Amino acid sequence: MTALWQADDYGVQANWECWTLFAFTCVTVGLRVICRTYFVRGEGRLGSLGVDDYTTIVCVAILLLTCILVSIGSHHGLGRHMASLDPLDIVEALKWNAIISSILIWSFSLPKFAIIAILKRILDYGPKMTILFWAPCPLFTGLHLGYLGLVV
Repeated sequence: MTALWQADDYGVQANWECWTLFAFTCVTVGLRVICRTYFVRGEGRLGSLGVDDYTTIVCVAILLLTCILVSIGSHHGLGRHMASLDPLDIVEALKWNAIISSILIWSFSLPKFAIIAILKRILDYGPKMTILFWAPCPLFTGLHLGYLGLVV
């Protein structure tokens, strides 16, 4: 068995890790949604699902899209050493890397909105704290997208 840093194809490992993360995330979010829907009394027909829950579900969908794109990208050479790829495969791998990066930005920027929404539900703070919490979110999301513009 070779060490992790000596592997020739990290695409297989990235696939395995990405889909494992997705499975754990689906179980966790699924249990959360079931508990909030059936065991917590709320005013709506879906129990007490709130903005934080819907944002979390969107984040899981983005993670699913990311896993699909990682699988496609690793099939096209993403994760392999550049010296082992043909010139056309290098272009294809870089293309999929840019596509995955553009989606991946949302997977670590959107959960901030879910955290702020659950804090609002738990703490029920006033308008000053609302501005203090919500103002940085679009700013940081814009910075993430600006970084993406620099990368791509």
